[in-house]
Amino acid sequence: MIKPKLSILFFVFFVSDFLIKPTTVSSVSSKTYHTFSYVNFHAIHFLISADHFIFLSPKTKSTSCSIPIRKIKAQPVAAENVRMAYSLGCPQGVLVKTSSVLANTGVTHYSGENLLDDSAQTAWSEGEANNGIGAYIEFTLIDKISIVDRYLIENGYAKNKSTYSSCNRVKTLHLHVNEKEVAQVELADTFLPQEININPSGWQKIHLNKGDKLKFIIKEVYKGSDRDHTFLSTFTPLCK
Repeated sequence: MIKPKLSILFFVFFVSDFLIKPTTVSSVSSKTYHTFSYVNFHAIHFLISADHFIFLSPKTKSTSCSIPIRKIKAQPVAAENVRMAYSLGCPQGVLVKTSSVLANTGVTHYSGENLLDDSAQTAWSEGEANNGIGAYIEFTLIDKISIVDRYLIENGYAKNKSTYSSCNRVKTLHLHVNEKEVAQVELADTFLPQEININPSGWQKIHLNKGDKLKFIIKEVYKGSDRDHTFLSTFTPLCK
């Protein structure tokens, strides 16, 4: 009888791009090994013990695997850091596009440009008929200064407490980079400044380049007391 001995799992990679974290743990004849997800490479799994050699399985090239979608929760911003983005010129490094805009009311307008103007007195609002679900903000990176991880947000119509409570605010956003979903973002229901980091510690880094598009799609909202449209006052990149 072969006595159980410590087994070592080796992976031989060919045409390797990168490795994603383990997704499952399996067992073969009381030996435990990990199954991983890969992108764009061939892999052959071998299980070797002191007594015998087992060929487990070939992994064929596949493009169906993807980076696990990260969950991101917005964090409060220290008062002294609130206007950092504007003082260093970060908003000028992106173009902003929105899925729709609420019709102007007199001299007040709600265009996407209001997200980058350093003022809680202005806001963007979607102009759709479903509380803003599915509406989006899309940034296109046009300058290296904007290729950063952190974004400053002032939720709702933060002009004052009355406008904030009367209008819908964003609860959850789904982030797509170049049309691929990479993160789900939860915002706090507060008109105080908060920030998100799309590359939180411990996750595989999303590498951004000039020309890349970041689309934030509204999936959930905090309901306002009077108006059905969803507002955001500030949404802008923070400089390093």
